Amino acid sequence: MDNDMMLVPLRQETVARLFACRLNADEKLDGVLKRLAETDPETSETRPAKPTAAPPERGKPGRYRATLDGETIAANSLREILAGILNRLANTDGKFLSRLSASEGRTRRHVSQRREAIHPGRDDLNRRYTEEFRPGWWVGTNYSATDVRRILKDACRAADISFGRDLTIDF
Repeated sequence: MDNDMMLVPLRQETVARLFACRLNADEKLDGVLKRLAETDPETSETRPAKPTAAPPERGKPGRYRATLDGETIAANSLREILAGILNRLANTDGKFLSRLSASEGRTRRHVSQRREAIHPGRDDLNRRYTEEFRPGWWVGTNYSATDVRRILKDACRAADISFGRDLTIDF
């Protein structure tokens, strides 16, 4: 083991939450921890001075692709690409998720700090089709490509960027 490494016991739930915070499948847990350590504990907002850049893609092209401000994001599922884009936008604007959660989709919120707000009145769907994609933030996981496109358009409005110019998707 390297001299600068140490073993720290973590509960399985904690590790699962850390994995859920990854920006993409290639991000290592130490990268997640470093990024989360840059979060202001008073406001739970990421400091905008150091936006997180995605690690370079290695061998896994990903089925779903997006480009955000010239940077390519690749993922193997719609759930991953949605969470990755939302995390990137939240990393650059600490109030983005609050603005996005204030707007609703056709029948429910896109993101929320309360799991039950994703599928109101449907505990079964909330247990099965939501995940915490960022500490304290929940998103639905059972969306079609059309649904994800609609959510990303709403996310662009909340982030005050242009869908199709600042964010492009290829799926």
